[in-house]
Amino acid sequence: MAKLHAQWDSDGHSHNVVTLAEMKQKAAEMLLMPSDELRDYRLEKLSKLIGLLDDGTATPENRRVVFWFDN
Repeated sequence: MAKLHAQWDSDGHSHNVVTLAEMKQKAAEMLLMPSDELRDYRLEKLSKLIGLLDDGTATPENRRVVFWFDN
């Protein structure tokens, strides 16, 4: 991860993480929202990401996605 981040130099900023547990919680919250095209699209993409991360090799609290923003 450090090598990947180094490629961004000063353009990569505002680092953060989101855990698999947080993603699952957000998906559950989204199911309670009124259904519309945008909600359904976001839920579909989030569900795909959850499926990629949830391989049973780590607890949801210990599986995380690291991200940052660029300029």
